[in-house]
Amino acid sequence: GILLFVGFAVMLGIARLPRNVTWVHLAGVSFACGIGFTMSLFIAGLAFEHGSGDYFNGDRLGILGGSVLSAVAAFAILQFSLPAAKASEQRQ
Repeated sequence: GILLFVGFAVMLGIARLPRNVTWVHLAGVSFACGIGFTMSLFIAGLAFEHGSGDYFNGDRLGILGGSVLSAVAAFAILQFSLPAAKASEQRQ
């Protein structure tokens, strides 16, 4: 969602990307934001626990899995973009 709305804002001329920030960087940060979003769902599930325990255990596993996937994707994307950013700086 973050990447999509930033893309719309840039296309409409409402905003622009900062200097030395690429779309790949923004994609990595967007995935990193997914960690916080899924963890907030996890905490809310703990705070408002009710009903059968089996349902919530599956829920928790899915939410934690989503956080792990977001973290791995963010790390991979940002790690991949680091060499490109360093090469770009050296050319300037």
